[in-house]
Amino acid sequence: MGKKEEQIKKLMEEYEMLTDEQKRAMCWLVKNRKLIAEFAKEEKMSENEMERLIESARKSRDYLQMAALLYHKHLSLKEPPYVG
Repeated sequence: MGKKEEQIKKLMEEYEMLTDEQKRAMCWLVKNRKLIAEFAKEEKMSENEMERLIESARKSRDYLQMAALLYHKHLSLKEPPYVG
């Protein structure tokens, strides 16, 4: 199995561990990533503000908001969007 196939397999294993709500958020994010990218271009936030909003979404279990903010952060700061 090649490197790309290994990455896909690992991603699918991680996806299967998500709750249904988290899976819906991830599917929405994949389908609407261009919308988030456009928003990230227009909506500039400080790193502190972004972290505050991400933490608030995490605490309230708003997985869609959290996923969108993490992707926004990735695009804005060029950081990996993964949070373990």
